[in-house]
Amino acid sequence: MGRQGNVEHATASKIKNIKEMPQGVSNALQAVKEMNEEEMAPVVVKERVQAPAELRDLVLFGRVVDEVSIGGYSIKISTLTNRQQKAVLTRLLKLTGDDRIMSVKAYTLAEALVSINGVDLIDLYDGNEELSNDEKKIDVILNLQSSLVEKLFDKYESMVVKSNKIFEEGDLAEEIKN
Repeated sequence: MGRQGNVEHATASKIKNIKEMPQGVSNALQAVKEMNEEEMAPVVVKERVQAPAELRDLVLFGRVVDEVSIGGYSIKISTLTNRQQKAVLTRLLKLTGDDRIMSVKAYTLAEALVSINGVDLIDLYDGNEELSNDEKKIDVILNLQSSLVEKLFDKYESMVVKSNKIFEEGDLAEEIKN
């Protein structure tokens, strides 16, 4: 309240000389004077409303999760969220030229692979514990055979196509077109 009193006092003293000021400044000071003279409406703080479950489900709308069986292993793969995709691109942009191209699949799969035989990808890492969790997941992927990485990435790409088709069909497609 003390600050407001200072502002009113400073404004009032300046408004006395309003005719001597440039037009834009005098208009601004006049607006301040009028605001100070009017009764200020109380600030209403709205309580945060909990979103219905249906709206929270929107976060997962279009997500595709699938399990692939390869050589007796069950590999669970998911399409990426926007946040995961951003993380992949951020990591890739730190690389240069050929490294960027060669790392796209590994970095993407490090985010997309949820588990192998029910074990989280991060728990499959065996090495330098000082690495970040993202670096550990990338290391796990980089240690897989390149032919396996190719097959898993092919599966991931087909899941992205399937996810995109969700937005091309039905009511949602019509809403997006309009």
